Amino acid sequence: MQNAVGQVSDLIWLNNQTTQNNRTASANHIHQIAHLERVLFDDAWTALSIEHWLSFTGHLAAVRLSLDGQLIGYALISQVFDSADLLRVGIAPDYQRQGIAQQLLTTVTAQLKQQSVERLLLEVREDNTAARALYGKLGFQQIHIRKNYYKNTDGSRCDALILQLDLTTCR
Repeated sequence: MQNAVGQVSDLIWLNNQTTQNNRTASANHIHQIAHLERVLFDDAWTALSIEHWLSFTGHLAAVRLSLDGQLIGYALISQVFDSADLLRVGIAPDYQRQGIAQQLLTTVTAQLKQQSVERLLLEVREDNTAARALYGKLGFQQIHIRKNYYKNTDGSRCDALILQLDLTTCR
């Protein structure tokens, strides 16, 4: 397991155009995100789907790299006016349970607040207790349930919880 303290770079924002706060997403960044998606998720996004998704205005990837340039965490965010959706979050297995996700999302929410975003929405599986605990710690509140939204590999179903973070009132 890697020690995250002192081992990671600053957060990098990626999208389809370079601006003051963003870098253009390189093929290497996209492939690293796609690789981590395959490691972490059964419904992984491909490099092609990530590249296509990032080509749209308001779609951003926040990535955290190790000092040697390897991707250790990412968040995919879609922003429209004063609202944003947190679509995907992933942390490399060797860096999990070290506060990297909390640091990543805290930095993401601070940046979104600077861009006048008022609320951040996400969807999480009801049975994903680790993610739910993290989101609760960050101040997210449940606002809706989508009954039987996810299909499990055994054919059973799981609810999706819709959570919201009010960025006008959080620290």
